[in-house]
Amino acid sequence: MGLIGQKVKKLRFQAKKTQREIAELLGISIPALSKIEADITDVNTYRVMQFATLFEVHPSWFFIDEREADAQLSERRELESELVKLQKTLAELQDKLIRSMEENNELMRTFMRF
Repeated sequence: MGLIGQKVKKLRFQAKKTQREIAELLGISIPALSKIEADITDVNTYRVMQFATLFEVHPSWFFIDEREADAQLSERRELESELVKLQKTLAELQDKLIRSMEENNELMRTFMRF
């Protein structure tokens, strides 16, 4: 796979979407999408931008070597996974901080009574 249409098809399969679903999201017919995926129809810049936005990839992804494109997607998935872990850790630390501050406030109120 090296052509834009084939990459669109690959992304669609990875997203587990049907041609109907993608066509509806883009406001085009299923046959039009089918022709794009088969590389029968040329894709203009506007459509590349639509695909990039829809599949959350950089527009340049459609124009680079497949191995490089796959490596970018793999790296992106790893980074997204790491981001989820970091967000969970951040939420846990925020909870600990809040509990600690509440305990501190309770100690201060107790101290002030004496």
